[in-house]
Amino acid sequence: MTTRITWIASYPKSGNTWVRALLLHYLAPPGAPVSLLDLHAIPLAASRPLFEQALGCDSSLLLPHEITTLQSAWYHQCALPPRGPAFFKLHDQFNPRLHTPANSRLIVYIVRNPWDVAVSYAAHRGQPLDDTIDLLANPGHIAALAPHERPFQLPQFYGSWSGHAASWLDQTRIPVHLLRYEDLLTQPVPTFAALLHACGYSVDTPRLAAAIEACSFARLRAREEQHGFPEKPPTSSRFFRQGRAGAWRETLTPQQASRIARAHAPALARLGYTAPGGYPA
Repeated sequence: MTTRITWIASYPKSGNTWVRALLLHYLAPPGAPVSLLDLHAIPLAASRPLFEQALGCDSSLLLPHEITTLQSAWYHQCALPPRGPAFFKLHDQFNPRLHTPANSRLIVYIVRNPWDVAVSYAAHRGQPLDDTIDLLANPGHIAALAPHERPFQLPQFYGSWSGHAASWLDQTRIPVHLLRYEDLLTQPVPTFAALLHACGYSVDTPRLAAAIEACSFARLRAREEQHGFPEKPPTSSRFFRQGRAGAWRETLTPQQASRIARAHAPALARLGYTAPGGYPA
């Protein structure tokens, strides 16, 4: 018997941390305080310290394929009793060696329109927008390949924004619950309720409403300003920036928006995204 893992998967800057906060607030005992520091309860699956602690090895001495082999063993270990239902955050593409029916219960796949992702990811990386737009279209994009690049993270294969979505949505080995960032913004109650149902939880309406209120973007940003947030990279001034849909219109040039639309046209159509203002998708 296994408890198995629920993967909270997304391309970077698509709302993964927001969904983790909502789940932790909802599942916490009534009245119990939940801080940003508590988000470690749903850890990054590519956490180098957790990997090394579980397997007793120095990951900096391992080749990428050796890390993948040992990650597979670690995830299998995490899916075994007596551990309760396990959540892991991840930004990798689907990998049949790592994400298997034996260790996985569900994939919660969060998607956000790539125009907003590009703007938020560029700020997160502290890099130019054009460079980040290129990354979103790069099928070979890998993060933290060298230990010094992100010392607390193992290598993660992101690929392109389109390829990332397709890798999770096209696989048929593990059930997938698709969650659109924009739906969580505009229809938080039914969208979050559907997520809870998919994860196997009953829906308590007052608790659901309280979690949504506690995790409003303004509140999360205020907590970060007051107490900091360890997941904020040194390249970014803040982790919680705007949390809006469509903010890209204030930042991207028509040429940049059109580049994104052309690079990801099939995925945009599949996921129901259009680009108002003459940028064809």
